[in-house]
This record gives sequence, C-alpha cells and structure tokens, in this order.
Amino acid sequence: MRSIHRRDWWTFGWFRVERPVLLCGSLLLMAAAAPAQTASQPAGTAGLRQRMWPPKTSRSLLRDDRIARARQLCRADARAARVLRATLSRARPWTAFSDEQLRQLLPDGRVCRAVDVSFEGCPVHGTAVFKFGTYPWKLDPAHPYTLTCPVGGERYPSNDFEAFYRGGMTDRSLLTGPYPDDGRGWRSPSGEKHWFVAHACHGNWQKSWIPAVVALSQAYVLTGERIYAQRAAAMLDRIAEVYPGMDYNTQSRLGEQRAERKGTPYDGKILMKIWETKVFRDLVESYDRIFDSLVGDQAIALSWRSAADIRANIEANLVEEGIDAIKASKIRGNFGMHQSALAVAAAVRQTGEAPRLIEGILTETGGDIAGEGLNYALYNFVFKDGMPNESSPYYASTWVDQMALLAEAMHLAGVDLYKLPKLRRMFDAPLDLLCAGSFT
Repeated sequence: MRSIHRRDWWTFGWFRVERPVLLCGSLLLMAAAAPAQTASQPAGTAGLRQRMWPPKTSRSLLRDDRIARARQLCRADARAARVLRATLSRARPWTAFSDEQLRQLLPDGRVCRAVDVSFEGCPVHGTAVFKFGTYPWKLDPAHPYTLTCPVGGERYPSNDFEAFYRGGMTDRSLLTGPYPDDGRGWRSPSGEKHWFVAHACHGNWQKSWIPAVVALSQAYVLTGERIYAQRAAAMLDRIAEVYPGMDYNTQSRLGEQRAERKGTPYDGKILMKIWETKVFRDLVESYDRIFDSLVGDQAIALSWRSAADIRANIEANLVEEGIDAIKASKIRGNFGMHQSALAVAAAVRQTGEAPRLIEGILTETGGDIAGEGLNYALYNFVFKDGMPNESSPYYASTWVDQMALLAEAMHLAGVDLYKLPKLRRMFDAPLDLLCAGSFT
C-alpha cells in the first residue's frame, strides 16, 4: 500500500499498470426493457442554462494507449476477462432500452427522494421490516416508484404513481387505495409520513440509474462498442436536462423535516450533499469516457438532440451546474470528497475557470473545515502522526481515499500532491494503527 506514493503507478488489485488518472470500474482499476414511450419532451427541462466556457475538445482522463492496453488485457488475461464480463453484465440490460425509453425513465426533481420510508416501518407489519436490515424495502426497477415489504410481500403505494407523474402530478383522482402517495408520502393515522415513492426513487437513482450510466461508459471504454456509448449518452443527456432543477433541500424527506423544525437546510442535488460528491464525480467521469463517441463524422446523436447539442447540454447543465453547486456548498462532503469531485470536473471541463478552481482547492481559506484549502488543511487538521482530526479511525481513513482521488485529478493540472511529506505521512498512518493484521 505504501507504493501509492509513486504517482506514475496505480495499484489495480492483482497487477499494476502505468497510468495518469483513474480509469473505470474494477477492470480499469486493473491495466428490464421498459414500455414504449412517445417522443414528447419530458417535464423538468425548463430553465436550462447555456455553456459559460468554450466547448470541451477532447477526452481528459484516459489516454488512448491506456485504453488499448486494457482491451488487450481483457483478451489475454483470464482475470481481466472476468472483470470485463462483470462490467458487461451490468451494462447489457440497459441496451435493451431505446434512447427515448431511457429519457422517459429518469424523473425530474418533482419526484422527491428519501433515504428512509418511516421510522414506523411498514403500514401492515410495523417495525418487523427492520429485521431485514436498516434499509429493508425491496426495489423493483421495472416499477421504479414502488416498494415491496420484505415481510408480507405487499407493494406500496396503493396508487399508480407513474400514471400520476406522467399526467403532470395534478389529477388527484389517481391517488387511489388505502396507501396513496403523491410523491411526498402517505400519512398514517399517527400522523407519521411514509415516503414510499421518494424512497423508491432515491434507491433507483443510487442503486440502478447512476450505476447504469457508469457501467455503460465503462463497457464502451473496454469494448469500443458504440451501443454502450449511445445509451450512456441518452441517460447523461436526460440527467443534464433535470440536474439544474434538482434541489434535495426542497425535494426530500429530510429537507421537509428540517424545514418543519426550522433547522438548517439539507442541501444536495439528486442525493444529499455528501453522497452527491460521488454521484457528480461518477457522472462527470462517465461523460469523459464516452466523449470521443460524441465528436467527429460518426458522432452519436439522439433523435431529439445532435451530438454538438448533447455535449453543450451536458457541459452546461451537468458539469458546470455541478461545479457551481460545489462552490455554493450544495454539494459538499467530508474533507476531500467535494475537492476530488471538483478537481475531476475541472479536468473534464478543460476550459474556462478550471485553473482557478484548481488553485482554490489548494489555497481557499476562511471558511469551514471542509472548505479549507489543502495547503492549510494538511497542517491545521492533520496531526503529526498523519491521522486527520475526524471522529474515528474509519472517518479519518476516508481522507486517504479522497486524497488519492484528488491527487490523481490534480496531476492532470500539473500539481504533484504526492511529493508533499504530510500527505505521504497520511497514507502511512492507517497502517500504523493495525494490530495483528486486522484490528485498530
């Protein structure tokens, strides 16, 4: 693990390949059909922004020779081939959807998100559901706004929320049955809200739709097959359409609860602000992976948007929107999480204020701990033994993961973080806590 100090090598599980930046998934860490929909404009696309900076011109995170090497390993090495098969198993089901079906699948911000349904558990079985875990409800990607109780198998809500959503969320005669949910929960006789739809939506964004984009983009890089880039482009284009309108504070269970208690806002975009750091980074990296399929004479297009307009939409309404959200602290995690996301976004976006963003990651000061520039944070928030001042060894160790991601992205801007002695000491600190090989 101490070899991570070498910036020109990256450990890929069972072997090492020279590389300048993170590739994709576990392999490049190594070198459901929906019903037909009409082609109408989905809701949630009003108020889209225009690019602030000149267009992106090339792929940023991956080099052609590294991609060629990864594809060669998939052909020649059994272990690499297994990882390729796993990647394709995650990506292929999404190729059965049409571009338009994928566009219609992904909801806009009117459909709320919720980490939990209710502390009361299930309307029928109560807290017995928690015998199946903290998040016990079963998702059904074929019915993305429903949950199934793990105890009795009944499905919630009782109404067809998708029909309500497709109809503009105005016809309340569609809110039928004993447990209707209009997107902001069903209220039980005790007064407690059960957020069935929002929890299903949250779960599908986190466990299905965003991972689908990542898997499709990875599959494209590893195979060169354009069907994967085509479907990834359709999903990224739709996410860019709805991303400016995503506001977790006003569109979530926790946001509503905070407002009722007159507490501080619970910011975020698709997900809450800490988890959104990974969401945003995953989406930006996925765009960069498929970028070369969106340029040139054979560029991918969608029936509703040309290749040039796809790029403009994603760069303005996803990448730049996310950068602004980080600057406004609407996307913000533990130290290093939003900084690494911002560094990746600056590298992918290429133009405009990217140099200033990189400089700010190093030199910002005067705000809260999570926003402090690295030049100060390494010395004010990291002890002499290399352990950050987080509340537990686990949380302190997350700095190592995030600093590695940040260092790789900063290297693209010509900044070598690995040469900093304090950062090197931080990478070693978790090793010094180990006792008998596995205990802290």
